[in-house]
This record gives sequence, C-alpha cells and structure tokens, in this order.
Amino acid sequence: MSKKIVVSRDVVFEEDKCWNWGKSNEEVRLDVLEWGDSNEEGSEDEQGEDDAEEGVAVEGREREDSLSSSESLGSLSESLGENSEVSGESSPNSQQGRNRRVPFWMEDYVSRGEFSEGDVEHNLVLFTSTVDPTTFEEAVQSSKWRAAMDLEIEAIERNGTWELTDLPEGVKKIGVKWVFKTKLNENGKVDKCKARLVAKGYAQQHGIDYTEVFAPVARWDTIRMVIALAARNGWSVYQLDVKSAFLHGELNEAVFIEQPQGYEKKGEEHKVYKLKKALYGLKQAPRAWYSRIEAYFIKEGFERCSCDHTLFIKTGDGGKILIVSLYVDDLIFTGNDESMFVKFKNSMKLEFDMTDLGKMKYFLGVEVLQNSEGIYISQRKYAKKVLERFMASPTEMHLQATKRVLSDYAGDVDDRKSTSGYVFLLSEEVVAWSSKKQPVVTLSTTEAEFVAAASCACQGVWMRRVLEKLGHSQGKCTTVLCDNCSTIKLSKNLVMHGRSKHIDVRFHFLRDLTREGVVELTHCGTQEQVADIMTKPLKLDVFLKLRELLGVSVVPRVN
Repeated sequence: MSKKIVVSRDVVFEEDKCWNWGKSNEEVRLDVLEWGDSNEEGSEDEQGEDDAEEGVAVEGREREDSLSSSESLGSLSESLGENSEVSGESSPNSQQGRNRRVPFWMEDYVSRGEFSEGDVEHNLVLFTSTVDPTTFEEAVQSSKWRAAMDLEIEAIERNGTWELTDLPEGVKKIGVKWVFKTKLNENGKVDKCKARLVAKGYAQQHGIDYTEVFAPVARWDTIRMVIALAARNGWSVYQLDVKSAFLHGELNEAVFIEQPQGYEKKGEEHKVYKLKKALYGLKQAPRAWYSRIEAYFIKEGFERCSCDHTLFIKTGDGGKILIVSLYVDDLIFTGNDESMFVKFKNSMKLEFDMTDLGKMKYFLGVEVLQNSEGIYISQRKYAKKVLERFMASPTEMHLQATKRVLSDYAGDVDDRKSTSGYVFLLSEEVVAWSSKKQPVVTLSTTEAEFVAAASCACQGVWMRRVLEKLGHSQGKCTTVLCDNCSTIKLSKNLVMHGRSKHIDVRFHFLRDLTREGVVELTHCGTQEQVADIMTKPLKLDVFLKLRELLGVSVVPRVN
C-alpha cells in the first residue's frame, strides 16, 4: 500500500454506471489493492485520477462495513472454522467460500500464529471463566455461586432480617434480584465469590416505604491523616470488615419484598417477606446501618468528630487513645494501647458478624504496606487497570499528553476558568491535595490565586478541627505558601480594592481568617511551589523535584 492519506473534495459521481455485482470477491479485493498501489508513482493527471478512485474506495469500504448482522455472524463462524452457512441469508450470491479481507481497523494487529478450533474454544473458556454471572439461571449452574447464595440466605435469616407473611391489601411488594461479584485482593487474585440479594429500591415511594436516606462516608483526607499520625507515632493500623453490614440496620417503615428466586418456601410461594431490618438496595439501607453503628460507638464510650461523622475517638487514662474511621462496612482503627484494641475487637464481634483482616493491607482500592520504615500507600493495581483501558497502542507521545491534561490560569479554552490547586503536608508527608476547576471566571492571575487560596484556607480550617479531635491542637496559625505577592497583599488589606471589588464576597472569607490569625499567607518562590504540580504542565526536572517534595517514593518489594 502507498501508506498515504489523500483528502479531496473533487469526487466524480458516475451516475450512469452501476456497481458490478457480478464481480467475484477476489476481483473486488484486487481492485481495492490496485487503487491503493497506483498512488506510488505517476504523473499529476494520474494522481488526480487516483484521488477520485480513492473516494470510490472509501465508499466501497463503507458499504462493506455496513453489512447486515447475519453476514457478520457468518464471517465470525468462518473465522472459528465453521463451514455451515448462517440461516436467513437470501442473497443470490452464497456466502460459502467467500474470502473476506481483514477489516482496516485490524491491520495494525499481528497474531502470534494461527489458532486452531480447539485453541479458540480454549481461549473462550478462559475468558468467560473470569466473567461474573448476571442472572440467577447462570449462577445456579456453578457450585461456587450456589454456595455463595446459600451463605447470603443463611446470614439474612440468622440476622432476623425478615418474616414470611401475606401481602396486605393495597400494598405493593418490592422485587429482589441476585447480584454476583468476584472479590479480588490487593494482588489481583480471587479472594472470594460474593452473592448479594438486592432489593429493587427504585420501586420505593418517598413517604410510604422510606423517608430519610442520607448517610455519611469517610473522606480520604481523614483516612490519610489517621495513617500519617500512625506512621509518625509508630502505631499499626488494623482493619475490620462487617459481614452483611446493611442487614444490621433497623427499619422504621413497613417494607414488603418478594421471595428470592431459588429460595421460595414450598407451598407458600404466594407470600412475601416483611423486612424487620434493612436489605441491600433499599434507599434507606445506608442510613439505617450508619444509625445502628453510630449508636454502638456512642454506647461504647466513643466520641464522634463533629467535622467528620465517620471518625470516632475513645480516650482512656494515661493518654490512651483509640481512633476508628468508618467507611460503610469497612473500618480501620489505630491507637497506642493494645488492650484497647483487643477489647474493641471482642466487643464488635459480639455485636456484629465480623471479619478480622489484621493489619491494614488493602482498603477501598488502595494498597497499604506497613513496615519499620513507615506506612506506604499506593494505587498500583488501579493505575494498571486504567492503563489497560487507556489505548490500544499507547506511545511516548500519548504519555506526554496525559501529563499535560491540567491547566493553569484561564487554561480551559472552553469556559476560560482557571484551576485551583493545593497540597497539605502533615509531618512532611502529603495527606490532602486538590486540583479542581474554579467555580467562577477570574480576570487576572491575582484573582485566580486569591480564589485558590480561599479554597485552600477552607480545607485548612477543616483539617485543624479534625486534628484537634485526634489530640493535635494547633495553637499557631496555619502557614499557606503562595507565590503571588499581590494575592498576599489582598488577603491582608484593601489596598488593591480597585482590582478586587468584583470578587465574590464568599472568597473574602480568606481575609477574615487572616485577620483572626487562623491562616497566614507567606510568599514562596515559584520554583518551590509544590502546588504547581496540581495546576501546570511542568518541565521534567521541575516535575521530578516537586514529586519528590510530595513524598512520592518507590514502594519496597515484599518477599
């Protein structure tokens, strides 16, 4: 092929001629090859003719790509070594013996040898074996999924989740379905097969079978602060998992569900279950579970953090402390007293069906390594998964493009909004960061920096309050490093009122914090501004320097 792309609007439509349907497939294939090869050399007149023919070739390709679905199935059968003709074909030219050329979008792929029919079937088996079933009919064919469903029903009944009854007149029942998921560990290996009975919550009606639905979840900023404190003090972080957590939530509304498929009571198939406790899929299930676990923590002497309702702290004599961070049914805990750990775990196991996962290793998709040097967190597995979906054939150019997806002042060419970026360090390690488009269009770099600083200050105030609950009060002001002198002046006084009077009043909250001594903006050199890595495309040497200042390092290998 010529490997040339020719763009031309000078296409000649020969309306007095028609496509020769009598040509054999081999003749058509040769015609296409000749159209491409004729561009290799020739006069300008020949080049013009080639341009027109190139347009015809594209049209022919579009015809080929728009074949019927039955013909596509026929070609698939041929590729698998099946000679039988697909039924339903009414074309005068038989599909049998057709030699189809490889689609253009597969020309860049080279297979390592041809597969026999057995090889194809073998590879198909390997592929489908890793796919979770989507229906009960699929799952019931496998012993491992049948066992998983049995465990789910046992847990529901052991917990006293429901009772069999007749459906009251005028009340609608809610459907249920089975959901299947293969759980993987931090190494990407199969951990367990989980079957979950889920209610079809979309059928619920507000005010009838549910009211409030909000339930808080832990912020990663909080989790990283807890990990940073543990690393600083040489504490270990442990992890617990509540089995079927939502089943522990108490319901205040009358909710009726149908009997689960495969587990109908013989002779009572017409009856329904009235829920006494929550079920996964119900709109109020997360709130019911949180109310249940919160009541338990309060009963056990924990104090809930007012700034993060999923953070609970328990203190004892002699400076003893136990810190628990909750994320739905997963929780981590740390502290400075082993006896408090043992008592806490035993109490939790009596109250709920628990799994003790030992030291924190894998939490919400983040891998955690704890050793004598400190605590390392990474998302290597997640990053690899993203890269696998990134492109078919990534190159160095694509890698460079991904490094420059962030923008600086008025960097978004669509709406001209700037990007705010900040980085917070605790014990010289990064625990919170942000790279977010600003909510307003700014008219200068000073205003853009001022809006970013105000966002940073709000985060700083919240973190100060959380750390205070964790026993680390900050008497002095929080220092915010800024590389824009005008922004620093604007945060302290009104000397630049002419340039700032249009700024939204909510961003002037920064001035109040500065005046009260909560935060203080201090100038730093542009080359030392760590937050630049969140907002600007950087040169390689600057990027590497700032990355090191963030505390990014290579996770040591574990033998």
